[in-house]
Amino acid sequence: MDERRSAEATGPTVSARVGPGQGADQGPADPAGEEGGAADWIRPGTLYVCATPIGNLGDVTLRLLALLRRADRVLAEDTRRTRRLLAAYGIRKRVVSCHEHNEAMRAEQVARWLAAGQVVALLTDAGTPGVADPGARLVARVAAEGRPVVPLPGPSAALAAFSAAGIPATRILIEGFLPRDAERRRERMRGWRGWDGAVIVYEAPHRLRATLADLLALLPDAYLAVARELTKRHEEIRRGPVAQLVPVLQAEEPRGEYTLVIAPAGLPDGPRSRPSAGPQAEADPASRSAGRSDPEEPAPRPPAGEAGPQSSPSLPSPAQLADEVAAEVAAGASPSAAARTVARRHGLRRSLVYRAYLDHGAPPGPGAVDTGPVPEGASASQEKKRGRDDGPSR
Repeated sequence: MDERRSAEATGPTVSARVGPGQGADQGPADPAGEEGGAADWIRPGTLYVCATPIGNLGDVTLRLLALLRRADRVLAEDTRRTRRLLAAYGIRKRVVSCHEHNEAMRAEQVARWLAAGQVVALLTDAGTPGVADPGARLVARVAAEGRPVVPLPGPSAALAAFSAAGIPATRILIEGFLPRDAERRRERMRGWRGWDGAVIVYEAPHRLRATLADLLALLPDAYLAVARELTKRHEEIRRGPVAQLVPVLQAEEPRGEYTLVIAPAGLPDGPRSRPSAGPQAEADPASRSAGRSDPEEPAPRPPAGEAGPQSSPSLPSPAQLADEVAAEVAAGASPSAAARTVARRHGLRRSLVYRAYLDHGAPPGPGAVDTGPVPEGASASQEKKRGRDDGPSR
């Protein structure tokens, strides 16, 4: 998170030809620090700690590409994923594994490589090494021997999620992955009660519901932002008070990987009235024109000034949603159409409303089954037909 740069690592600076809006110290004239095809900021005998894309390969930095082309050794948490990154940019290098199980052993080899004047790049699967990822022990060993260690900053799921969370905190606690043991996880959360900043947590889909349930039980007054599949096609970010947002999330099947940003003390101006009930509006029309169609996207919200979900002080409970769907069904609508009507009324996902109807209001018999969302517990083939994405992202 330290944005300071080593003068040794950044190369020559531009002190003349300063254009409008530019300072005297603008770093290398070439964005990648390359002159004549050679990156002259790269030093022999140096370990470079490199941030890599967390999902979208377009987020790679020019400096990282320059380094990878010059490096003598590339250390990777997963050699297969790093080779895919290299191949995407036409780079061929020897890739050596360096993960939590062999990091200490690999440090011995890296020390010898650096002593021989080699350039070594350290990468993890996604994001920044040492931030909920391997790398810290290797860096400590190299630094202890007096060898230079230079960071190449770039993507970070923690900072990306925080930047879009809307939590005005000046203090950030990056917890990474919480303990698997339930009691140890809850004890960690209890320790956040006196924290007046933001807490950032990574979570896997199969553990998300347990973590959210603990948040609701221990920190119901906290504010929460949940980022899923950051930088990928199905990225979405939800925000809202824990007491309101968690029930919405618990009604859905977790997909992909999550980054949670929590303000244990709530927001300075008090909790906001309602959580974000669906994925944020997508600013990339190309994804839609390319044929993307998602029947579970939230209903459009009414224009400002008209009655709609933004004028509602809070979300209706699942039982209230079920009652509204039942009323529409009694008036002659099919359960699927009724769920869609109620979802549009409140700006919610149809699947969430339909699930509430099945759990609280659907009568037994064939009338309760139609072409609505696939119920929880459906077969993998049924889920696959829905086009749900469960790819890794962090």
